[in-house]
Amino acid sequence: MDNPNLNKYNKKLKSVQKGYDDNYCLPNVDYSQIKDERTTYWEEQKKKYGFGDTETWALDYTASVWLYMHIKMMLDIGGQTVNYEWNWWDDNFRETLKAEGVDVTKCKNDKDVFEYICKLIERSDAYDADGKEEKAIPLRQKAFRIFAVMMPRAWW
Repeated sequence: MDNPNLNKYNKKLKSVQKGYDDNYCLPNVDYSQIKDERTTYWEEQKKKYGFGDTETWALDYTASVWLYMHIKMMLDIGGQTVNYEWNWWDDNFRETLKAEGVDVTKCKNDKDVFEYICKLIERSDAYDADGKEEKAIPLRQKAFRIFAVMMPRAWW
């Protein structure tokens, strides 16, 4: 059976491909595809709040998948309007990125850094899918620290 939770922006994530935890924790999960007596309850929550409590079970995972998909879409669609490859970094910004572990000799512009964040999440996700959460967590934390620096540049 095809995984209804796979889409253009998350299909590279190993845990989504494998159906990690039946994808309960995915942002905007399709509960109708999950065989569980609680799906009616979760669907009611989704109608009321826009999401069900399953998205909070592993909020670090859910947030990282959400961030990954949204960065991918921003670069895909927003990149048609905004030139994320234009480098307008000053020395202070470059030093801030370096302090968060970004190799500014390889990441030369906003697009490179956003793609690096996605690579960190992909690596973290692969560890999750293999049951190695202790290796996944530091990568997710690094991705979010770098995103905190890049947040003002995440627009189109």
